[in-house]
Amino acid sequence: MNTRTHIRLDIQGLRALAVLAVIVFHMRAEWLPGGFLGVDVFFVVSGFVVSRVILQRGDSFSWLGFYANRVRRIVPAYAAMLLVVALLAAVLLVPEDFKLFEASLRRALLFTSNQHFAKAGDYFAPAAHEWPLLHTWSLAVEMQFYLLLPLVLRWAPQRWRSTVLGLLCIAGFAIAQWRLTRGSGDLQSLYYAMTARAPEFLMGAWLATVQASRSATPAAWQRPAGLLGMALMLSAFVFLDGARFSPLAAIWPCAGALLLMAAQDQSTTGRWLSHRWLVVIGALSYSLYLWHWPLLALARYVWQDSALPWPLLGAMALLFSLLAWLSWRFIERPWQKPQAGFRRSGRVAAVAAMMVASLVATRPLNAGVAPTPEKAALRYAPPDSICHGQVTGLCQRGAIDGATNVLLFGDSHAAQLNLFMDAFGQAHGVRATVLSASSCVPLPGFEDKRLAHWAIGPCQDMQKAVEERLAEQRTVILAGKWSQQMANPAFLPTLTRFLQDTVQHSQRVIVLAQLPMMHRNPVRALRMDSLGIHTANSVTPEARDANAVIEAVVRGFPHATFADFSSSALFAAPPFFDHELIYMDKHHLNEIGSLRYAQAAAHPLAQLLSPSGRPVSP
Repeated sequence: MNTRTHIRLDIQGLRALAVLAVIVFHMRAEWLPGGFLGVDVFFVVSGFVVSRVILQRGDSFSWLGFYANRVRRIVPAYAAMLLVVALLAAVLLVPEDFKLFEASLRRALLFTSNQHFAKAGDYFAPAAHEWPLLHTWSLAVEMQFYLLLPLVLRWAPQRWRSTVLGLLCIAGFAIAQWRLTRGSGDLQSLYYAMTARAPEFLMGAWLATVQASRSATPAAWQRPAGLLGMALMLSAFVFLDGARFSPLAAIWPCAGALLLMAAQDQSTTGRWLSHRWLVVIGALSYSLYLWHWPLLALARYVWQDSALPWPLLGAMALLFSLLAWLSWRFIERPWQKPQAGFRRSGRVAAVAAMMVASLVATRPLNAGVAPTPEKAALRYAPPDSICHGQVTGLCQRGAIDGATNVLLFGDSHAAQLNLFMDAFGQAHGVRATVLSASSCVPLPGFEDKRLAHWAIGPCQDMQKAVEERLAEQRTVILAGKWSQQMANPAFLPTLTRFLQDTVQHSQRVIVLAQLPMMHRNPVRALRMDSLGIHTANSVTPEARDANAVIEAVVRGFPHATFADFSSSALFAAPPFFDHELIYMDKHHLNEIGSLRYAQAAAHPLAQLLSPSGRPVSP
């Protein structure tokens, strides 16, 4: 124990190991598969340290003083990070993505971002590794728990305090595990829930109450407890990846952290953790956590790949380390000392100004720093007029009284054909019903277990809609992102069963090829180009390879045709045609592209829909 500062140096070292594990995981997950569990270790440490402070104050404990200390510890550096990240996001993010960022920023300012990210998810939203404020969920959980912790510690009878905390901890883990296995089964919502994380804080709080009422851990137990704790924590970082995570699995690293703190700094592991450089990193741990993730996320957004190249990864590491030191030196340390009068008012005003500016000043910057493409280039159809994820009206496109009637359904690669079928149908007398759902080809029996939680309900709704209309259709058209669907082993058997069923019902089936897919989002690439950040773009082989597999399946059924119109001049130099942007992202056409596609595919598709239709080259 460092009696001068009352800071346990071994706990600083423990913080260092936790934040290093998180950073390594966020840089490259394969380097340390369980590194994300460093956050769980932080929760245990926070529960212990803050509970010890409350207990040491005894009858002199001040509720106002406690919350003021927590605000001084967390909010100033947090507000500075939010402002800088909001400014960077305003410059780099395309307008649609910046709107999503603003939603997360508003919740982060209120320390409720864990609730936001628990429900976040949209097919067209950036991937989670590109969300700059995703890491704020843990700070939101921490602040929410701090509201409750003093109530438990102050109101529980002293002689029963450790027992109450222990029982609450056990019950919390059990309920969280039950919610996962017997309840909703939604790991995303559970992962970000304060109630599911509270048992980890309570483990640390329990240890603080035990140590407050008893003497130190017996010397004979210190070394084995510390070594076992170190082995548990480090082995969890190495072996417990996200696929095997659960509330009960989180006990593994949390128990390790608990044993390390129980062993105290006189033990062997305590001396290891008290090494000078670990103590320094531990002191910087909060600022390192604040700054590392948003810089990595924004770099991935620009690069459009989760695996950053070594030079860029190294540059980000140097930059977030520098920002962490500046934050610690000029914000964290000065704010640790309480101020009074004008100086305190000035500090409070500065923090409030940063938080307001991050929300108010960034939207004009986002709109003004780079030209915004027209709306037709940013979507494939007006979202409120199509049957995507829900039935809206009759879901009909093309000629309302057309002689030919078809049912077109699939995932978002079918949704992008709404304007296509409007233009084609009106020109060729075809009435089309278009039904679609994100990531879901609503075939009978389509397996939705691999879908994001938010996509399951809409998928099931559209399966019902397809089933209600399928029997009365003589011609069915399927469209999908086959490169994604084939990642599900159940998809090809489901498609084969569907083709077999349509034989029995004398239905004709046209399966459309997946269109060429780009390495990078062209709308983002255009923004980066306007900022002087040039990234090459090209067609990937994913769609071509997936098409070959789907075509082989379809070829086995005489009543079915695989139609690939991508040899058209329209796709000679994607994502552009005739100096116009025809893609809205890596693999979806925009409104302009959908209409152009209708022109390019009009003749061969009309031939296929004729009574004696045969594939014809475009």
